[in-house]
Amino acid sequence: MLQRSATFRDQCRRIAAAATRLRVRVRPNLSLTDTKSGHSITVFHRPAPGVIDAIVSLHPIADATLWLSHEFEHVIEQIENTNLAELSRRRKLGVWRSSEGAYETARAIRAGRAVVIELRDYRADDRVAE
Repeated sequence: MLQRSATFRDQCRRIAAAATRLRVRVRPNLSLTDTKSGHSITVFHRPAPGVIDAIVSLHPIADATLWLSHEFEHVIEQIENTNLAELSRRRKLGVWRSSEGAYETARAIRAGRAVVIELRDYRADDRVAE
């Protein structure tokens, strides 16, 4: 993903730039399919002002290409201090409450889809070159 997707590289660059105040852990979670969150979820903790701990959970059989890049976009939203609750309350297009205390964004959906397309196109280019 890092070599073949410009979107994912940009996400990783932005996350790395915040590394002094951000910790991201990615872990498998078998229970996700039994929840409204689907195949992935990120839980954020703020242990100190300006510090973000993000725990990204992915179902092991989920498409990591789609869901990891989707969740990384949510991490970037938090780095940018995006107030999802306020945007949802004001009915701003592209942000909605998905469950109690959780929000979904069109931005994260687009990011996940972009990475999938970039990897698909890269593989297609490899097949054409053969």
